[in-house]
Amino acid sequence: MAQVRSVYMPIVLTLLAVLLLVPTGAPAQTAAGAGVVNGVVRDHYGEGLPDAEVILTNESMGLRRVMETTIDGLFDAAGLPPAHGYRIKVTRKDYAGWESAEFSVPVGRPVTFEISLLPGSASASGDKPAGRIVEGVASGIPLLITRSDVEDLPAKSRQLDALAALAPGLHPDPNGSRLHFLGRQSHYPVLVDGIASDNSSSEHGSDLSMRVSQDSVQDLEVLPFGYPASLGGSIGGVINIATRSGSNIWRGSLYEYYRDEGLTALGRYSLGHNLAGRKHQPGASLGGPLVEDRLFFFANVEARDAHSRVLNRILNPLIADAAGTSVALANCRAAQAQCAAAARFVESQMNVLAPASARSLAGLVKLDLNLNEFNFLRFEIRDSRWRWPEGFATETVAPNGGLLGQNSLRARSRYYKLGWTAVLGSNAVNELSLATYRDRFVSAAPAPRLSTGWLALSLAGSNVGTAQPYRTSLRETERNQFGDHLRVGAGSHSLQFGVHWSENPYRIQELANSNGVYVYAGLTEFARDFSLAGTKSYSYLTQTLGMPARFFRVKEFSVYAQDTWRAWRGLTVSGGLRWDKAAFPQPPASDPHFYQTKTIPSPNLAFSPRAGLAYELNDRTVVRFGFGLYYAPYPASFIDALYLGNGMQQTTVRIYPNQTGSPYFPIVLASMANAPAGTKNILYANAKIRYSYTPQTTVALERRVGGGVQVSVRYLASPGNRLLTAKDINLAETTANRSYTILNSSGAASGSFSTPIWTSRTSTAYSQVHEIANGGSSSYHGMMTHAYKSFGRGLSAQASYVWSHAIANTTGPWLVPGVPLNTYNGNPNADRGNSSVDQRHRAVLSWNWEPVLPSGAPAFARKLLNGWQQSAIVTMASGLPSTPLVVVSGQQFAGLNMVHPTSLAGSGGWARAPFLPVNSLLAGAQHNVDARLLRKISVTERIHAKVLVEVFNLFNHQGTTAVNPIAYTASGGILTPVRDLGAGIKAGAPRTAQIAFRIEF
Repeated sequence: MAQVRSVYMPIVLTLLAVLLLVPTGAPAQTAAGAGVVNGVVRDHYGEGLPDAEVILTNESMGLRRVMETTIDGLFDAAGLPPAHGYRIKVTRKDYAGWESAEFSVPVGRPVTFEISLLPGSASASGDKPAGRIVEGVASGIPLLITRSDVEDLPAKSRQLDALAALAPGLHPDPNGSRLHFLGRQSHYPVLVDGIASDNSSSEHGSDLSMRVSQDSVQDLEVLPFGYPASLGGSIGGVINIATRSGSNIWRGSLYEYYRDEGLTALGRYSLGHNLAGRKHQPGASLGGPLVEDRLFFFANVEARDAHSRVLNRILNPLIADAAGTSVALANCRAAQAQCAAAARFVESQMNVLAPASARSLAGLVKLDLNLNEFNFLRFEIRDSRWRWPEGFATETVAPNGGLLGQNSLRARSRYYKLGWTAVLGSNAVNELSLATYRDRFVSAAPAPRLSTGWLALSLAGSNVGTAQPYRTSLRETERNQFGDHLRVGAGSHSLQFGVHWSENPYRIQELANSNGVYVYAGLTEFARDFSLAGTKSYSYLTQTLGMPARFFRVKEFSVYAQDTWRAWRGLTVSGGLRWDKAAFPQPPASDPHFYQTKTIPSPNLAFSPRAGLAYELNDRTVVRFGFGLYYAPYPASFIDALYLGNGMQQTTVRIYPNQTGSPYFPIVLASMANAPAGTKNILYANAKIRYSYTPQTTVALERRVGGGVQVSVRYLASPGNRLLTAKDINLAETTANRSYTILNSSGAASGSFSTPIWTSRTSTAYSQVHEIANGGSSSYHGMMTHAYKSFGRGLSAQASYVWSHAIANTTGPWLVPGVPLNTYNGNPNADRGNSSVDQRHRAVLSWNWEPVLPSGAPAFARKLLNGWQQSAIVTMASGLPSTPLVVVSGQQFAGLNMVHPTSLAGSGGWARAPFLPVNSLLAGAQHNVDARLLRKISVTERIHAKVLVEVFNLFNHQGTTAVNPIAYTASGGILTPVRDLGAGIKAGAPRTAQIAFRIEF
């Protein structure tokens, strides 16, 4: 062992020194895909026992690791492939040895042993040495989805998001595939075998189904909070996935998952149409030895061919009648012919079915090479290709348009990894890895089907024009990652040191709103302009002109150190520190009047301390405490917005109809030479801008109660500080106040609302000049309970319940990704209220039951009843809130000219009703049961066939997921209520089922 240490230690130290001297780096967690086995060996007095030999083996993987305990009895083995079949054997001179049963090593979470050895004489008298697995010092509550969970629990469309949502502290977006951690809409890292495989430049960048297929997953670890210093890159959570590896045993499977249109119920808002069509998901996996005990491989390939339809509806009460079947002409006060023409145009888009399909092909190959007992190489490659020929949205209903003529979308995701694990000493392991991740999204618009062509139209908040704001789009990300991680056991300490580096080139070719967007407050204004009668009734026109292509690099670097100290028996303390640094691209030029537009500041003081404590009150009860500071790096989409913020390469204009030179509908600008004066928008970051962060504190009590039930209760506080906000510095201070008259449903005045009005700009050469700063804040408080029970006879279950409350002043619509608008310019506290992803209650229950008759039962009964499996996931949760809005129609007060007549205060910000609470409209509660029934049939001793049926939303409860948010219209200083405020306009997916056939060996 000393020879191994002397040969490899200089190499590792040299590489570590090189990495530390590299000027740029990354949040890529290149060692996160491995497992750890550690523990302490004690004598019969409870003292640490040094010089004991601990042998860790996994015969199926040809793995053997020999360790000697430290002076305090500690042993530590890191860099282990997550798998089942591990054993440890402990021996020491003059002591009776101990050997464990087989156990599994998961990803991320250490397997920690407490082992007591007895002197040989004591063993001879009848006493036996003992060992047990104990929970580590983790301050968070990571949920581990094991291989058996992945195989046994139902997951719609075989997407891992459904399984990740079992974790307390997060919930899925009911209208998309994103997950929300701790009441926040923030980016979260997705790690696959330690490879950072998320794309923060794309709205689809964290979709788990595009990162790894379900059959290739070994473990999935969900960390909503409290993760160690080795992980970073989020103030929300982290998804950590480990893929399967080959072994000395040949294993494989062939499978096909099939859904037919007849297996799906009708949607609540689908007007009797069945939107789900046929879907095939075939695949195959194979793993085994290429050279026994030395070289193993695993491969998986999976395809998807899904056909469905989408239904484009317009349920906006300012446009449609109560049934949503036709335009409500009572809402149009233009000339009769004008209203009729506008109605025909809108009705051509109402309740229209359109095809939607999705196809994909993905493959993974992984090689594990055991060079010798001390050196291990890992190589893997994954490539996936996805196509949505008619657009990304499938089998859904759009309540406010936008599904007709969706852009086709093609995506390709690839990653490669080479890893080297070196055992440097008895309790020292180094993991070094090199990885590349590439993501590419290409989008193109079909030929326009509307008379308005490529023009985008917003009518009272509904999309009645082209579906996407650009004709073509290319977003390509490449992340080259390099990391080195050293773990050493010394005395009673487990020490970790690591460095991450990455270079991230981004290639983007996209010109948002290049064909113009005309925004109208209502039918009357649209009808007047649509008739081409020479009027200018639109609220405003926005358009972006310039060069669509840009290329920039983001370089990121992080370094961390962490220590886990077993202070004494029953007390474990951990502490760590992490530092992140990024180098951002700098725009090549600045706006002549705003030098700040040439700089994207990079924070230097992103230090993240972490601390945790676990105290074992007795062998059944543990108290835990944790604290950590977590930073949110800027997503690439935000960097892109700042890179273009100077308005030089791309210029965004906002044109109001009363400006000299404003165009008539449907004319758009051919170039900036045609733009009216004072319509240019620019954007920049304050020189003192910093990363947003959260100081998280958690206290927990865990107990093993009677009957094998494990229960944990945890309190978590996670305030958000320095959240990103925007202020239009081109707005002069307000000098006027006005009062709006509020009408009731009968048309009588029922109150009034007074507000400051913005009436002038500091520079007439610009429209909006937004400065991004750190004026936002949030809070999250949660009580979380989790219980697990193995009942025996093949039945196990786990349940969790979370009460939480998330509050923020950053819930307005986004100006750019991650930066909200406020109602009152520069005053985010006026918008403080419940978060838009505040889910107050959430309970999840899952179980798996495989009944097995005892061997003494009649043979025919065992053959008939054995081999069945039933599992389910039950979810009950509160609905998510939304905010009442006001649709503002033009200038409101005689003799007073609002700068931006799109909100009550004229600020051009969030057009909400300021006299009503933020997020006071609540969607329906969620009650969902996903169930699976499986029958296993033995063909031979090693070959098995499985036939299964999975039903999602078993009881067809389609809770409301979106409501009508329009509370009032504003015209002439009068606020008129709008019918059906808070009424449902969208619901959860209807019941659907799929059948599957698998052959496994």
